[in-house]
Amino acid sequence: MTNIRTAMNYGAFDFLTKPIDFEDLEITIRKTLKHQETLRTAIEAHARLESIEHELALASMLQETILPSRFPQGERFDLHACMTAAREVGGDFYDVFALSGGLLGLVVADVSGKGIPASLFMVLSRTLLKGLALGHESPAICLSETNSQLVQDNKASMFVTVFYAIYDPAIGLLRYANAGHNPPMLLHADGRVEEIATPGELVLGMFEDVEFSEHRLSLKPGDTLFAYTDGVTEAFDAKRRQFGLSRLHELLSGMPSLPVADLNARILEQVKAFAGDEPQADDITCLSLRYRQQE
Repeated sequence: MTNIRTAMNYGAFDFLTKPIDFEDLEITIRKTLKHQETLRTAIEAHARLESIEHELALASMLQETILPSRFPQGERFDLHACMTAAREVGGDFYDVFALSGGLLGLVVADVSGKGIPASLFMVLSRTLLKGLALGHESPAICLSETNSQLVQDNKASMFVTVFYAIYDPAIGLLRYANAGHNPPMLLHADGRVEEIATPGELVLGMFEDVEFSEHRLSLKPGDTLFAYTDGVTEAFDAKRRQFGLSRLHELLSGMPSLPVADLNARILEQVKAFAGDEPQADDITCLSLRYRQQE
């Protein structure tokens, strides 16, 4: 028994006693072979998992390079945006790009689902939207054209909500259209917060021949546009309570003059503090645009 214990401690799988019982030997061999096959399968699965993790890390890095990290700056506006994915890769995205005549295109969007399928549909949606935006002066027409492209061959029935605006920094004019996205907030210089009224129009990618309406908003010096995805308001704490719109209103009202990059960081910080140890359930995206006081 001492020898048996020593052998088992050193990694022996099983043991036989003399005289050899060949039926027992056969059972032991079969059991050993089955154990070896299980080990081999586990090693192969571990190798595949490591490969997937490596690919996800690369995908996450590529997604970070796709989203703008440097933002246009001007004498009359400040701009910043950020996205924090709930998984290695996310379905949320934002975009900021220059248009003719000194105008700026601003996008905040949220793809249905999570993970790699959502990230692939995100890349497709962003590419189509930006390409069409460069050729259309109307946000509404741009969303309609993007929808027509996304509907084609959309066998996975994925969709994306989009807030798209064209901003004129010279006069503070915002022309925008909304495809089923959360209405942005307008933070005034005195701390008042209001939700920008947008009709409940359809998402992109699900229905053909959808038309969108265009709206206008004139920002006043000191006003800040805050666009976001529902990962902000629908974050949960340990008691399954949501962060909610009222908490977002209250938080924004206390930051009317905070630099826009710090404002976005503060929102993200407060959402994480609210959730505590609860895992992040959805991607979180914030975009802040301030019409600066003329010096």
